[in-house]
Amino acid sequence: MKRVKGIPDLDIATVESSVEVEKNEPLIKAIKRKRYINAINYANFICEPLNIVFQHKIFARSISLQATPSPCTKETLELEWLDGSSEEALEQFECTKILIPDGELILSVSPTEYNLTPNGMNLTLPLSGEILNYRKAERFPAENINAVMTQNGCFYEGELINFNSDSFLVSLYEKDNPELRWLNPDDQFHMMLKKEDGTIFTGGCSLLSTREYDDAVLHVFKVLNSKIQRFKKKKYRAERYELQSPVQISFVHPLSGERCRIQAIDISASGLRLTENSSHSVLIPGLIIPEMELSLPGGSPLKCRTQVIYRDKEESRNDEYRYGMALLDMDPAHHSTLLNFIHQTNDSNSSVCAPVDTAALWRFFFESGFIYPEKYKHLANSKERMKDIYERLYTRSPGIARHFIYHEGHRIEGHMSMLRSYENSWLLHHHAATSINNKNAGLHVLNQVGSFSNSSHRIRSMHMLYLMCYYREENRFPRRVFGDIAKNADNKNQLSLDSWAYFFCTRSDTRPAGLYDGWTLDETTSSDLKNLESFYQKESGGLMLKAMNLTNGGGSNNNLLKSYESAGFNRDIKLFSLNHNGECKSIIMADQSETGLNLSNLTNSIKVFIISLSDLTYDIIQSFIYEVSVLFKNDNRVPVLMYPEYSAEKLGIQKEKNYTLWILNTEAGDAYFKHLKTLLKTINH
Repeated sequence: MKRVKGIPDLDIATVESSVEVEKNEPLIKAIKRKRYINAINYANFICEPLNIVFQHKIFARSISLQATPSPCTKETLELEWLDGSSEEALEQFECTKILIPDGELILSVSPTEYNLTPNGMNLTLPLSGEILNYRKAERFPAENINAVMTQNGCFYEGELINFNSDSFLVSLYEKDNPELRWLNPDDQFHMMLKKEDGTIFTGGCSLLSTREYDDAVLHVFKVLNSKIQRFKKKKYRAERYELQSPVQISFVHPLSGERCRIQAIDISASGLRLTENSSHSVLIPGLIIPEMELSLPGGSPLKCRTQVIYRDKEESRNDEYRYGMALLDMDPAHHSTLLNFIHQTNDSNSSVCAPVDTAALWRFFFESGFIYPEKYKHLANSKERMKDIYERLYTRSPGIARHFIYHEGHRIEGHMSMLRSYENSWLLHHHAATSINNKNAGLHVLNQVGSFSNSSHRIRSMHMLYLMCYYREENRFPRRVFGDIAKNADNKNQLSLDSWAYFFCTRSDTRPAGLYDGWTLDETTSSDLKNLESFYQKESGGLMLKAMNLTNGGGSNNNLLKSYESAGFNRDIKLFSLNHNGECKSIIMADQSETGLNLSNLTNSIKVFIISLSDLTYDIIQSFIYEVSVLFKNDNRVPVLMYPEYSAEKLGIQKEKNYTLWILNTEAGDAYFKHLKTLLKTINH
């Protein structure tokens, strides 16, 4: 039993018994001394105090003190007051009963004889005791939890004393709550439970009962909601898989501080389900568990932040609750391990971010035609550096990258990968496949990527607000699964397309002609970016600037850059404004990463945003592109992408090709999967 802070003489069990008697069970049931002595010794073992109830010999009032029991063998029991002594003159009182916690039961014993000591009391135990009441569910003591209730504009603050999956016992103090008399017991409350490190529960409650004591009032609140809507509903949800091998979960309960262990019954990349006995359940819909560990078969525990989103009765067993848990956050490396476990459970030929034989990967890139002769011509001089980069990417599972493999035996048949390219955006690239046994491995990996994004974008550490993909219109497959779907969706806040011109800036010892009167290359200001945003909204109205973190005057890229650095890779983003007499004509981005991280070097390129073509010439733009290319110290041939695509032609720039940039707002994944299923019947979302 937990003693209410600031209320030394309150029998909490009396409050609980008034609301938690099981209708079909007797209120009082006799038990033998051996039975309740075992409960006393267990209380001693776990350092849980007993409640000692005294009745005043003259006045009609009772008090309750908490005492620590000594080990008990026969009929004699020694008790020591929890706080050393009592403020009351106990000689004026008579001890009427000893209340012993026993799981979901409360045991009551009336001593035959007792004598008071300076720090406690000694007593003789009777031959029998009583089960005072049956609780519907065991209650668990809370540990340093603040409880905040609001009702009709009034605010009440107190302390959580104990809880179970259905209710809370909360103490409120009149001195801290001057509006306590305005509390309406017939109306609902909004409950918030908080610890030092944040809020761990919010939800609706109703008041079951109260009991006053001096300036304090104990309230028993019933939890009203069996389900919460954590996220916006989606038609296409992450698939759940029944577990053939057990997955054990464990966590320190945020309310009690006790460690709990439960077995999951099924799992997905965005959540899991589990069952608990209803009389011992510790989970509450809406409860946030800051750190939960998932123990997969044969692996190290995976840590995650979760929330209980629903509870219902197990269909086959009335004494069990079934709970749904949502993943709120998870270390990206741990999430990759979970994804790989799930995908391999569903299809042993599929893997996500599992270590890859890079020799087999390079062979696949050449055999599938992904690295074609013209592309290899530009990569050949960097082949040793690229081998090192891909060894690190595919064997160390850095948080900045994901790869999806479909294989038959040791032979890779399908591949697609992702790269975190901007603060909240991931780039899909390197999609390649061969057809085997009438199965299209390309569709398998596309399905893996879709499943990954659909289940991962709400995990905060993934920073996945947007998905991006560059493709060329002459390539039929990406045009169908990306371009046609974006056009059919016809909502640029969900899916957008933007065309870029692609060419090279070749650096040589001879620098292009220098100074141009009135033209300067300056650090980009937030005002310049707002001008770019206004231009882009008129030109396109899509998602490109949001995905590149260039809206609202530009956002920070610190988290992105630190992620690359911690993974051992280079990444930098610098912005320059090409100004003419103080007016911004173009913004040039030095978008730098490791050469070959993307095999077309789209992630290690100069990106030119033309805002105004007036007064801008071929020589001027090429001169300043060259000036920015100096930052690419190890590259003599730097890719350049120019937007809008038609600007290159108007400036007389000979482009090599066009790229279309496809962008998906991941919150609008339903729009993408809806149209994708009309094209590809085998997509499993």
